Amino acid sequence: MDFIEQRKSSVDIVRVVGEYVRLKRAGAGPRYTGLCPFHPEKTPSFSVHSTHQFYKCFGCGAGGDVIKFVMEIERLTFWEAVKLLAERNGIPLPKQAGHGDEETRRRAALYEMHELAARLFGELLDSAAGREARDYLERRGVSRAAAQEFGLGLSDRSGQMLVRAFERLADCMPDLELALGGKRGWQAEPIEQAIACSRHRERIHLLGYIPEEDLPALYSAAAVFTLPSLYEGFGLPALEAMACGVPVVASNRGALPEIARPALLVDPLDVDALAERLRQALQPDARQRLVAAGLEHARRFRWEVAGRATLEVLEEAARSGRRRSEA
Repeated sequence: MDFIEQRKSSVDIVRVVGEYVRLKRAGAGPRYTGLCPFHPEKTPSFSVHSTHQFYKCFGCGAGGDVIKFVMEIERLTFWEAVKLLAERNGIPLPKQAGHGDEETRRRAALYEMHELAARLFGELLDSAAGREARDYLERRGVSRAAAQEFGLGLSDRSGQMLVRAFERLADCMPDLELALGGKRGWQAEPIEQAIACSRHRERIHLLGYIPEEDLPALYSAAAVFTLPSLYEGFGLPALEAMACGVPVVASNRGALPEIARPALLVDPLDVDALAERLRQALQPDARQRLVAAGLEHARRFRWEVAGRATLEVLEEAARSGRRRSEA
């Protein structure tokens, strides 16, 4: 018996379908019925046969074996459905089955990306920044265990946190203003709502996309630059600000602790800590130290330095190749 046939024979289709459809046994026989999950209906026309291990809808015509059902209900490719069933039922996959086709590999990468996002959002919900969201869920009768089971989380609110941190500083610094640069992205609406609700909204400015040639002047005019990002990779804006002589407050997430090392680092989801770091960076003595350290640090990342380092690597590779050829 090959792996696919083993997969089918070792999994009860009634149990698998029952995870998605409320089934009711039709008499004492092997047939179960329920509302079809593939089209809207009020009278059950969906049937599952426990002996022959197949399903059939007499309303829309859907039908097949357990693998076909998982493919349709989860919108998976064949190999993805096989893998899912194997994982849920503790059956090891043969090595060759793990490769699949190109569509499976592409979709596997997408699933991995979404799993990573779900894990991050779950962490945010459990953090101090998620207290209000947890309270809301509790009021709605959703326990933390249920939230974890169904993958509930809290989306990125670092922009909103910056607005709230600014509000705390603006109360005691009447000349302070907040300028937010960057084109409107997927988290723009919550940030715009936070600005609209702010009591200092007339002092908050959404600049939108900023052309590269305008960046040096904008950086140089800033009292402090902050990058409270959750996802930042290389962190080029922090280095650009340092090169323009501006103190930097940056997130302690991703690559920023390494790339923006002289900056004041902070948890981007801790409003109190963010406000305090910004306040520190605005103090004359601290600002002077941060500017000097930032300028020195930014010099290490000049393109000519990167070019020389790359050239040295290529030259060493060429020398190694010649030595192997001579040997």
